[in-house]
Amino acid sequence: MVSCMSRGIRSIVALLCLVATHSSAGEYRRIASINLAADQLLLQLADRDRIVALSFLAADPELSPLSEEAAGIPGIRGSAEEILTLRPDLLLAGPHGHRHAVEFARRMGVAVIRVPVANSFEEAREILLQMGEVLDAERRARELVIDMDERLRALRLKAQAWDPAPEALAFGHGGYAQGTGTMMHAILEAAGLHNRARDLEIVHEKRMSLEELLLSPPRFLIATRYHPDNPTRGDQFVNHRALRHIEDRMHRLEIPLATVNASGNLSVEAAEALHEQAARHMP
Repeated sequence: MVSCMSRGIRSIVALLCLVATHSSAGEYRRIASINLAADQLLLQLADRDRIVALSFLAADPELSPLSEEAAGIPGIRGSAEEILTLRPDLLLAGPHGHRHAVEFARRMGVAVIRVPVANSFEEAREILLQMGEVLDAERRARELVIDMDERLRALRLKAQAWDPAPEALAFGHGGYAQGTGTMMHAILEAAGLHNRARDLEIVHEKRMSLEELLLSPPRFLIATRYHPDNPTRGDQFVNHRALRHIEDRMHRLEIPLATVNASGNLSVEAAEALHEQAARHMP
């Protein structure tokens, strides 16, 4: 059963505790997910024969870091017909949206958990451990947390050589600067970079003008790579031809969107990639 004791993220624990009175963890043998972040958790924590479906995004390598593991598992959008056909005993949904699917599943007697999206490695750790209890995979969850913490610790040791930490600005695929309270901010800090958005008092995200960036460029500009044949607003911003005039002062780094978007503990891969790229431009 899930212990309803919070270690700092009450909302996460409260959501997961909702299911504790519904069923014991060992009873979940037909689990479906309709959320990308929940997909990643389920693929890491549950045996494949317990997974009856994942969200339709799980197999997209541009969005899902575990797309290869998701191959062959049915992808669904969360329609009532899909839930009726699959008859899961546990449905994982995101913190928002899919209201009709969630209500329908509950009316069918299906246990439902709305899984929060991790916006820091601390939240990723908490979600992993709590979901490990829900899915009867505590040992696997602890192993994943240990692996994440060891890799973050290794990054901190490497970044000690950078004093002060070089400034960086990261832009999401919507073209917004990523501020505090986002996983991107956590990734930048873990990589040993200082997020300029913190100094600008940007919380979550905010659109910045090209002029602002040109007048005061950070050392690194971080872009997220998505489908190359389908450029986003973020791509158009970070690839603007005007930025060529400051290439000698601002280096462009790039990480796959899949390692940032709804990845939780897997986002440590993004931090490692950023640190490695940034190190090539450091004295």
